[in-house]
Amino acid sequence: MSLRGAALVVGLLAALTGAAMWVVARLDGAEVRARPAVAEAAAPEPAPVTPLVGATLTPPELADPAQARRLELLVERRGAYRAMADGFKGRAAPAALARLEPALRALWPRGGPVSWTAACRGDTCRLEVAGATDGWVEALEGHRAVRAVVDRVVADPDDGRAPAYLVLAAEAAPAGSPVLEAVARELQEAGAAAACLRGAPAEAAVELELEVDATGVTFRAGGSAEPDRRECVTGALTDALASVRVEPGARRAARTLVIRAAP
Repeated sequence: MSLRGAALVVGLLAALTGAAMWVVARLDGAEVRARPAVAEAAAPEPAPVTPLVGATLTPPELADPAQARRLELLVERRGAYRAMADGFKGRAAPAALARLEPALRALWPRGGPVSWTAACRGDTCRLEVAGATDGWVEALEGHRAVRAVVDRVVADPDDGRAPAYLVLAAEAAPAGSPVLEAVARELQEAGAAAACLRGAPAEAAVELELEVDATGVTFRAGGSAEPDRRECVTGALTDALASVRVEPGARRAARTLVIRAAP
């Protein structure tokens, strides 16, 4: 082969090699550019977030003590209702239903504008009410015949049409309200609770939420007074409780005492 022919062969090979490299580069470039588009198309859309009613703030995050307390009570009532609904299981209790029905008929007679159905499991009954106006739960709790057999009413704080749960009192159970009256009288006569607020601003107060049931007396302290004064009042309350006797199996009762500085 002549020198000129060899040069032509070398040039041809160089040209073919360059063309092949150009094709590979174009293919690689197209693949690289395609990957982001595929990845973006496959990315799922974020799921919408639905805020829960009453769950945007917790009681400790609220600066207003009264508003914080209202939210705290709402959270407690929601939890109590869910627990009652989830625990309504077991065999029917005809004897419990027989105790409850006369009280319900006294409040809402058959054939009237309000219709109801009840079912009992153990000492707990579920009550479904139709045709009642707003405030039917308060009417139920306040009716004398109902109070005679029902120890506690648990209603849905968010849905006025949802069933209510009624915990029946033990038969011949001693009343709990005299216990709280005795506690209030002991606090007033001892004077120690009022002394805790001596020198405090006129608007300062300690609110004691008392509740008695078959297990004893429980309480919660709140109000606008300073924390050390509230602690002092709860100490006086503890002393008063030690001197008050709670009958075994006492029926549930609740009362709020407001302690202010003596004038």
